[in-house]
Parts: sequence; structure tokens; C-alpha cells
Amino acid sequence: MEVLRRKRGDGVLPPGTMANLRMRLRNLARQHDLTKVNACVFDFHSRILPFVFLDVCVDPGGVRAIDSALADAEFNKTRIVLSTMEQGF
Repeated sequence: MEVLRRKRGDGVLPPGTMANLRMRLRNLARQHDLTKVNACVFDFHSRILPFVFLDVCVDPGGVRAIDSALADAEFNKTRIVLSTMEQGF
């Protein structure tokens, strides 16, 4: 679900917030042996021009960014799943 409007001042994280989150995740990863799955499902109904044919050729950047941040936090057991929804849905 997409947020239609953010609260005033909620557009950018305060300085140090992301570093603190990564440190907390790094401490969690050291205590537990966790496996993570990052799934990205592409919906053909949300395609927009001019990217109609390019969107099926390029891997989405959000999946890589999330997994890179979690790898930095020492979550090393990773699986990325890229899939598409069928046109009939």
C-alpha cells in the first residue's frame, strides 16, 4: 500500500538513524543464525511508458539496495527472488 502523503518533516531520515539501525542489525546478526529472503514481485498491470520493455530486462534496484544494507549488517545467508505476476491476476 502506498502512502499518499507524508507528515511534514518525514521526507528524510535524521542524521545517524541509518547507521544506528545497521549497528542494531549487526548486533542481532551476531546473536542469531538467520536466513533471509528478499522477494520482489513485478506486476505487469503497473507498467508505465517509456519503460514498458526495459522493465523486464533490468533487475530492480530496490532489491539490491536492501540486500546490500543487510549484507553490511552481517546477514550473510541471503536469497533474492525475482518473479512476475501472471497477466491473469
